[in-house]
Amino acid sequence: MAILLPTPQFQRPAVLTRPTQAKEVVTTIVSEAEYWEQYYADPDHHYEWNNGYLEEKGVSEKLTLFSYEWFFELLINYLRVTQSGQLMALETGFRLAWSWKTTIRKPDLGVVLNSNPVVWKDSDHSYSGICDLCVEALSDTTKKVIERDTVTKFREYAKIGVPEYYILYAYGEPQQFYRLTPAGIYVPIPPVQQDLICSTVLPGFQFRVSDLQRQPSPEEMSEDSVYRAFMLPALQAEKQARQLAERLLEQERGVRVKEQTARQVAETYVQQEREARQLAEVQAQQEQQARQLAEAQTQQEQQARQLAEVQAQQEQQARQLAEAQTQQEQQARQLAEVQAQQDRQARQAVEARFQQLEAELAQLRQQH
Repeated sequence: MAILLPTPQFQRPAVLTRPTQAKEVVTTIVSEAEYWEQYYADPDHHYEWNNGYLEEKGVSEKLTLFSYEWFFELLINYLRVTQSGQLMALETGFRLAWSWKTTIRKPDLGVVLNSNPVVWKDSDHSYSGICDLCVEALSDTTKKVIERDTVTKFREYAKIGVPEYYILYAYGEPQQFYRLTPAGIYVPIPPVQQDLICSTVLPGFQFRVSDLQRQPSPEEMSEDSVYRAFMLPALQAEKQARQLAERLLEQERGVRVKEQTARQVAETYVQQEREARQLAEVQAQQEQQARQLAEAQTQQEQQARQLAEVQAQQEQQARQLAEAQTQQEQQARQLAEVQAQQDRQARQAVEARFQQLEAELAQLRQQH
């Protein structure tokens, strides 16, 4: 008997309203060896293998995808804290084999516990054991795709012995969470307090069905008793990681500041050296100009002294010339005086002779 869970208040989309992009390859029989070699790691299509036929995994609509992403973070935080197992995703497949049928399924999420008898090796591209938990995010593109998760995989996972199987769907039914009974039959996990699903295969792992749609933040879950046990350490680890990253960033910023300061100091030192060299060059140029000016001044002083000597010599020559001229003038004056005296004497002689002649003439007149 199924146990009814609260139905989220979303409008459920009609089936077959969106075209599927799956390739019609089911009519061709593909061997298991061909599947592993050609189709398992196909980068463009995500195929599962169902006893000789390829089945391309469907695509979930947005709200279911959001529920899946929230559940993925919840589950990976649980595994990080408990260190109890590994999360299988990224299109990793595992083989389900019976005497009458073999399939290869790629659950959207899978958990392999450390206690699982088959070890999932680091180098494995698939898992050779049976998952402890499988989770499928329902795709409602076609009725056949819906039945693959709700009917086909439901039967396969139960028959192969997957202890728990969860189907996520944002619009309620057929979302369900199953636990395998000792008789090998899946029964819905009875919710606690009408909404709380508690895992048996993952001790302590629990979640509210309503939170798949509400999707509370890690900070909110760390304050919630339902999630605190595995969200608070994860949040603290994340916080410590952020703080460490911030410290490293601050240290890196400090290093960058120191490097920048060192570069600025070096640039300042180089600039100072350049300015000192320029100043030294200017000073050397000024000293050269000063030496040239001093030499010019010395030359000018020497020329001035030579000019002064020439001027002194000229002055001396002028004085000598003046003295000669004075002497000549004095001699000329003396000569003039002599001549004047001689002229006076001559005039006096002439006058005396004239007087003598007049006297002689007067005597002559008297005699006659």
